[in-house]
Amino acid sequence: MLQKPRILYAVLHWGLGHATRSIPIINQLLAHGFEVVIASDGLALEALTTQFPELETIKLPPLNITYSDKKYQSWAMMKQFGSIMRWHFKERKYINRILAEHRFDGIVSDNRPAIHGKGIPSAYITHQINVHAGIFTPLATALHAFLYKAFTSIWVPDYSTSPGLSGALGHPKRIDPRMVFIGPQSDLTISGSPKQAGIGVILSGPEPQRTQLENAIIKQLSNTPNITLIRGTKSGIAGNLPSTWKVINLASRADINHVYNTCEVLISRTGYSTLMDLEQHPKPAVLIPTPGQPEQEYLAQMVNHKLKYAIQTQDRLEIIQGIALAMTKFNTASTTPKEPTDWSTLFSLFKRK
Repeated sequence: MLQKPRILYAVLHWGLGHATRSIPIINQLLAHGFEVVIASDGLALEALTTQFPELETIKLPPLNITYSDKKYQSWAMMKQFGSIMRWHFKERKYINRILAEHRFDGIVSDNRPAIHGKGIPSAYITHQINVHAGIFTPLATALHAFLYKAFTSIWVPDYSTSPGLSGALGHPKRIDPRMVFIGPQSDLTISGSPKQAGIGVILSGPEPQRTQLENAIIKQLSNTPNITLIRGTKSGIAGNLPSTWKVINLASRADINHVYNTCEVLISRTGYSTLMDLEQHPKPAVLIPTPGQPEQEYLAQMVNHKLKYAIQTQDRLEIIQGIALAMTKFNTASTTPKEPTDWSTLFSLFKRK
C-alpha cells in the first residue's frame, strides 16, 4: 500500500492563537490525504492534542519569554534577544535530529522559523511580514526575514487585497515571490439554533497583562449576570464571582464556538486570531489591545478605522459603554467579500516528484 505523505506541522506556543488558526489547516491536510505529525510545546501542544487526539505529536523546546507589566513590551523583548536566538539554534539542532530519524515529505511551520529541513518542501505561516516592534520595527522585520529565508513558501493567513485584516503587517510594499495569501483561518461554525444572550469574555495571551485585564473586567461587570469567562490559563482566579457567571479555565474550541454562537457581545484582545474568528463568525465585540504590544495596538487602530468594533484601552476601560458602542457599530458595519482557499494547489508544494 502506498504510504500517505507525512507532514510535520510545527506551532509556536505564544498564546493560543497560532494553535487555533492551525486547526482548519490541519483539518484540510487530513482531508487531502496527508498524515500529520504535530510539533509544539506548552498549552499550544495541549490544545492541539485535545483537538486531534489521534495524531502523533512531538514536544519541542519551549521559548520562555518574560513579559513586562508596563507599556514597553518591545523593549522587554529586545532585552531577551540573546535568549530568543539561543532558543532558535537549540530548536534547529533538535529538529535536525528529528528529521534524521523520521521520514517527512513536507513541513508546515507556524512562526517557528527553525523548523525546516534541507531538501524538504517547507511552508512558513506568518501574518507579520512587517513586524511591528516600535522603534525596533526595521531590525525586527529584517531579523524575521533572515530567519525564514530557507522556507520554500510563505503562507499569509489573510486576504490578498490590502489592507485585508493584517494591513501593513501582511501586505509589504515589495511582495516576496514565495508569498501565498491563504485567507483568514478559523474553524468556528455558525449555528442558528442557540438564542444569543449575555456576554462572552475570552482572555488569553501573556501575563501579567492577561490577569490585569481580567481583574478590571470582573470589577466593572461584577453586577452583570449571564457572563461566560474563558480564561486561557490554569491559574486561580482572584476574588468571588457572581453565581450567574460561567468560568472555563482552558476552553476547547467547541467551548469557544459555543460562546460565539450564544453570546450577544464578545470581549477580547485584538489578537490576530480573534480578528480571524470574528471574520468567520461576525459578532459585536469590545476589543482591548495588550498594552505596549505594537502588533495588537496597530490592529486596534486598523479595526477602529474600519468602524467595525468598539476599541478600548486597558488603562481607560469602560466596558459598559464599550458594549453599547459595539452593538451600534456592528449594526452598521460592512462585510468583507470572502476569498476561497485553493487547498489542492496550496498543498501541491508537498507532492512527491
